[in-house]
Amino acid sequence: MHPTALLPKKYCGGGQAYKFNITSPIIDINSLPNCYIVKSGQSVTIPLVKAYELWRQEAWSTENSLDGAPEAYLLWSDTEGLVPADGVQVNAESSDWASSTTTVKVAEGKTGNAVIAVKIAGSCRWTWHLWVTDYDPSASSVMFADGLEFMDRNLGASTSDVSEAGSYGCYYQACRANPFPGPESNNSVAMRKIYGQSGAEVKVTADKIWGDNQGQSIRRAIKDPLLFVTSGSEPYSWITTDAGATDSAAEFWPSRQTGGVKTAYDPCPEGWMLPTYGDTSPFASLSNYSSAVHGNIAKSGRLKFNGQFDAGGSATMLWCGDATGPKTCALYMSWDSSNNTQEVNPDTNYSRGNALPVRCVKETF
Repeated sequence: MHPTALLPKKYCGGGQAYKFNITSPIIDINSLPNCYIVKSGQSVTIPLVKAYELWRQEAWSTENSLDGAPEAYLLWSDTEGLVPADGVQVNAESSDWASSTTTVKVAEGKTGNAVIAVKIAGSCRWTWHLWVTDYDPSASSVMFADGLEFMDRNLGASTSDVSEAGSYGCYYQACRANPFPGPESNNSVAMRKIYGQSGAEVKVTADKIWGDNQGQSIRRAIKDPLLFVTSGSEPYSWITTDAGATDSAAEFWPSRQTGGVKTAYDPCPEGWMLPTYGDTSPFASLSNYSSAVHGNIAKSGRLKFNGQFDAGGSATMLWCGDATGPKTCALYMSWDSSNNTQEVNPDTNYSRGNALPVRCVKETF
């Protein structure tokens, strides 16, 4: 049974107004993915109930009521014309907000990444990543030495050819669910062009952390998914510059603290999740890296906390799910000119203000 089937009909004043029913039972928002894999020319239907439920259930929310019809739209795509201007439709009945969905049609012959946003009560409330690709992760995965089954490419990658920047995939500030596009080229500090609903180019904005109100910062980041939160130094998270503060977003991604299970903010598609830290790093076997065993690893670098790409074409950095203070565990690998690894550190900690790519692992439970 789909989680939305557990929800009762909402109250509807006059048969028209959408009203969020705060008495409805809590559903498992962790079971609703933030990424959908779609093939060229196909459609995907996404339940919008997650946007409502997050704003009801989560501690950072100041709203337990969302009134108004949901409006879904293309926030950005990194391929021009990937989602046609009329390609995003909302399927909603004024008598039942819980069954509201959006159906997104992808253009024939195009691949890439798109982000679909839903606006409720005047503000963006959530986004979903569409990874438009012919890649089937279940048919082409890599088994690491520790028994973990990884995708053979980064989340959002347009190719497995690590000589191309398209292999870098999307970038994520740690514990945020929404992606940012990759760089223009292997060693570029500039971001790929992205396009909105009208086909016009849109821009990612960069702005510093507001202050010490972490709930306000989380709400701000969700309402403005094109915002990359910057800072002048490390260590810091995207919601606090206080290295000694308890970061309320630290457990948004899977970790030992969350029991290693998939969370509502996990960026991976259904059946896959961010690798979590157990007794050893999930990347520990890469200390003895072999392309024959592990598959090709992209030299994707990072989208640094200052809003510019760094180390693309020369270093690998991939998030893991475990957090310590304002930092999150990651893999770091550096390479020489002959494409040999110089340094492999499977347990590096990067400030959560950095954005790194993700390599998803298959869920085992």
